[in-house]
Amino acid sequence: MHALAPRELPVFIAGPDGSDALFTLSSVLVVMITVWAIGYSLHLYSLPARKAGGLGKTRSQLVLLLTLIALLTGSNALWIIGLMLAVVGVPDLLAPLRSLADSAAVLADAAKQQHPPASPATPPKDA
Repeated sequence: MHALAPRELPVFIAGPDGSDALFTLSSVLVVMITVWAIGYSLHLYSLPARKAGGLGKTRSQLVLLLTLIALLTGSNALWIIGLMLAVVGVPDLLAPLRSLADSAAVLADAAKQQHPPASPATPPKDA
């Protein structure tokens, strides 16, 4: 220590050997927080893909593709769409139409059994 330096220096003042404990601590802390933030954001961005694991193959791949595009482009709208596709069920709009078609087929079979089609008349033989 220099003879003219005050006896009680604050902790954050670097020593004469050039070591700076506060700078080292701050650097390590910044690196750790940065690594944690990147890991957490990747974990958060993979949320729709993890939720879509039990869905059908096509829907799961669509959610995974939307999540990947959102991650690479930074588009939050695509990530939200992917999350909604993964969480909210898509209603089956064709089920009522299939039910109507099946009922119509059953009615048509019943009508055929009650009134069989008339056999065509045999053409007369030329003598």
